[in-house]
Amino acid sequence: MRYVTFSTTTNPTHRVGVLVPLGNAPGAHTHVVDLSAAFEADGGAPLTGGMRGLLASLDTALPRTRTAASSGQYRTEFSAATLHAPISDPEKIICVGMNYFDHCAEIGVAVPKEPVLFTKFASSITGPGCPIPLDEELVKELDFEVELCIVIGKKGRHIRPEEALDHIAGWTVAHDVSARD
Repeated sequence: MRYVTFSTTTNPTHRVGVLVPLGNAPGAHTHVVDLSAAFEADGGAPLTGGMRGLLASLDTALPRTRTAASSGQYRTEFSAATLHAPISDPEKIICVGMNYFDHCAEIGVAVPKEPVLFTKFASSITGPGCPIPLDEELVKELDFEVELCIVIGKKGRHIRPEEALDHIAGWTVAHDVSARD
């Protein structure tokens, strides 16, 4: 399932949804099912805490999500939805730097033997298509890279490699923007 955070002109609050096709057209997502509304109406526990709330309760929320997605209710046309960052308030953002051979060669550094980790602030997150503020008096060397963002949905420690995927809630695209100067 492809979960999204979205709003509409008639309901500007951020809502949690799932993309669904109309009919049997795989990959042609034409509608967003409003899970926030569906969970409020189905008699179960309401969806609180946005996308993080959904991921935290995914074991019980998944059957409800499937029911809502197949019900034909709570649908908004995709073209009428504004997508936002899936999770705008992550607990933490951990990045791995220097993890592409070509990038290391481009900037003239050796490929590190150990992962180079750094963090980002949640305030650096924007939604799809949102402008990225730039102060042209301060920044002359703007660099950007498309990154794979792995969303961890289940806590763990000392996780065996064969169990690692059990802790991943999903993937999304991130655009890492840095001021090199």
